[in-house]
Amino acid sequence: MPDGYDRDRDSFDNNERGRIFENGADRLFKDRENGYISDSRIYSAPAGKIMFDKVKTRDGNTFTIEEKSGRIDGKKDEKQLKVIKALLETGAIQHHTLRSVEREFISGNARDIIDAMVREFPDRFTHHVISRADAREIWARGLQLERGQQLELPQVRQLARDHKTQQQARTNAHEHGPETGRDTRAHVNEPRAPEREPESVVTQSIPSVERERVEQLRTLAMAAALERGRDLDTARQAVRDAITAQALEVAASRAQGRELDPEHLRDAHTALSAGLDQIRERECQNTRNMLTAAGTSPEQIAILAPVLEQNREARREETVRQLDSIGKEVQRHEWVQELTPHNARAQQRGIEHVQQIEQQAKARTPEHELRVQAAQREAERLFIDPAKDVELDLEKFRAVRYGRSLGYDPEAKAHTYQRSGRPPVQVEHDARERELAVLAKNVERNLSVEQINIARLAEAGHSAPVEEAARSRALEAPIPTAAREQEHGRERGLYRGR
Repeated sequence: MPDGYDRDRDSFDNNERGRIFENGADRLFKDRENGYISDSRIYSAPAGKIMFDKVKTRDGNTFTIEEKSGRIDGKKDEKQLKVIKALLETGAIQHHTLRSVEREFISGNARDIIDAMVREFPDRFTHHVISRADAREIWARGLQLERGQQLELPQVRQLARDHKTQQQARTNAHEHGPETGRDTRAHVNEPRAPEREPESVVTQSIPSVERERVEQLRTLAMAAALERGRDLDTARQAVRDAITAQALEVAASRAQGRELDPEHLRDAHTALSAGLDQIRERECQNTRNMLTAAGTSPEQIAILAPVLEQNREARREETVRQLDSIGKEVQRHEWVQELTPHNARAQQRGIEHVQQIEQQAKARTPEHELRVQAAQREAERLFIDPAKDVELDLEKFRAVRYGRSLGYDPEAKAHTYQRSGRPPVQVEHDARERELAVLAKNVERNLSVEQINIARLAEAGHSAPVEEAARSRALEAPIPTAAREQEHGRERGLYRGR
């Protein structure tokens, strides 16, 4: 049975669906920030050729992404999968991510090829199945980025085209007649009649007999736009009220020390975000309809539409702030859920560390008390406060904590990590997310408190990985003294070697 995702895409053709989904996925998964770009390069294999949606090249290795917003079936899709498998086999691409949507049909042959790549290339092929809820969010974001095509009044384009054909016929007849090139004024020096102001692009070059029809069509289009605007006002108010109600509930629960259901809150935030994005899209579309119905030229619309959109966003500032507060509460819940097991382990490790210090002393002395206090401070450094770090990127933290490293990029000063079934994520070397994830991993490894804090200080003291710093020092090492003297002798012309 069709659901919201199906209805969202129902009125779009396959090309539009692919483009909108690709752009929305770029925003949700931050592909551009992770180095992926649209690439027109064609990759060839014995099975055929393919051009990927997104490509990233790093250290001579190629990483690719292909996105399927709907069904995966038919000879074309199966051929693409065979080409991808061949490219992985030859090493032409280092890693490929296939994104598909949950519950979208995948043919038996296509499924066999995908399963084979999962088995044969567990570290180089990722089949990322996107949930229906995330797919709707991707679609909403893609629609927001979609550049709306200039709408025209019904039949106006055809009227203009017909008139242009008639005008061209008259011009050709005139050019072949006896009066070609003659100035029809009684006197050559007679001043020309003042030129009329140019008419709207909708009505210029249209015969006067058709003007009345155009004006009627314009009036009908304006009436339709106004009617849609009234419906939009109702929808806009409904979304605004829903966001306000949810934001007030979040504020009340925080004030009362009461926790809301995380799953319900996450679903509510996703739905409200998608609803607001849809309102924005409808507003942009309605603005273009109104301006077009008023006879505004495409050039003028290109100037006016962004200004009107900016004004709408200014009036919506409080609603956006409330939606952000809901989103931050969702993030806080996710951080609490993520960090609760870690902080429990950190607490136990800290208790054991302080007890160990206390047992080392035979008598309580001021020096011993200072050591105990220092041990307590060391133990406290193992804790991660979800409220303090709620603004951080949880996906980056999880990528470092649970994923495997794919390498370090010296130019970007960033590591790339990948979790099973997830796309690669780039994390800066000195990112707070990486620091906390490394701390959590060290606590899980049962290192002592001293070892954890020493490793943390050592990591903080380098702007690049230790192995990268060692490589840089080796490249920058000074020339040995003997070689330096030999070079100096050559410069003075004293070198006599052959």
